[in-house]
Amino acid sequence: MSLLSVLAEAPAVGILRRVATPQALAAASAAVDGGLRAIEITMDGDDAEEQIGALRDRFGDGAMVGAGTVTTLERFSRAVASGAQFIVSPTFEAQIVDMARDAGLPVIPGALTPTEVLAAWRGGATVVKLFPVGPLGAGYVRTLLEPLSEVMVMCNGLITTAEAPEFLRAGAIAVGMGGTLFGDLEPEGVRSRTRDLLDGLALARPA
Repeated sequence: MSLLSVLAEAPAVGILRRVATPQALAAASAAVDGGLRAIEITMDGDDAEEQIGALRDRFGDGAMVGAGTVTTLERFSRAVASGAQFIVSPTFEAQIVDMARDAGLPVIPGALTPTEVLAAWRGGATVVKLFPVGPLGAGYVRTLLEPLSEVMVMCNGLITTAEAPEFLRAGAIAVGMGGTLFGDLEPEGVRSRTRDLLDGLALARPA
């Protein structure tokens, strides 16, 4: 199971940030029940390592569990020790990208401008996280990728489930969804929103 194959199947990553463990586990499980295949637990929460380990045990090969907001070497070390299967950061930190690649982990550093995006891609990113791109809209992504068509990008930052398909149409391979997907964390609502999201993304994919 590779990250790119997972995103090809279900082109979204569900992001849980600083959520208490019982609610995080329930919400992540509901999202996977709804068809999601990649969950990100951000490392700025007190229980991130516990949650990553618990979700790895729960999902097995059914979904990948990654660590987000990996902005320091200390967080990277904790993420690896917890069993994270991919690494995500809001910025491009070359040393973290190199260490992730050395550990055999997919790595998704953040960038926004053309210069940042190309630097992250050439620096070894598996996918570049365009962040925070939601307020700029899908038109920004389309324009950015016209001269940088070789770069694979995932779009993050204040993107609603209704807007998400437009970012795929603009050339992104996936979207990252946090509060707009998990909302009130009620499992049935999460499951329903996940299904609606993935249905919309499926229609947006190129023929």
